Amino acid sequence: MIWEHNVTIIVMLTKLKEMGREKCAQYWPIDRSIRSGYFHIDPLGEYHMAQYVLSEFKLTDSRVKKFVLIEMIFLKFLSSLGWTISNDTTFSLY
Repeated sequence: MIWEHNVTIIVMLTKLKEMGREKCAQYWPIDRSIRSGYFHIDPLGEYHMAQYVLSEFKLTDSRVKKFVLIEMIFLKFLSSLGWTISNDTTFSLY
């Protein structure tokens, strides 16, 4: 889907674990490249800020030798942005 829709920014709105429960599987590489089918995903960097973590990746389609650079923003504290998360996984601004 990232390749098909030319996505360059991904925003994560949940932690990997909250209150002891797994909320999201870590599907992105941290310290080494991975391959999924024709695609190679290379981590370029991870930058820890006060409110978020910014991860950068290079996604390459080996069939056509083209790549796209992707930034993933992993928000740490939604409450500091004025967002609340309800039990039905919707969010709203207050």
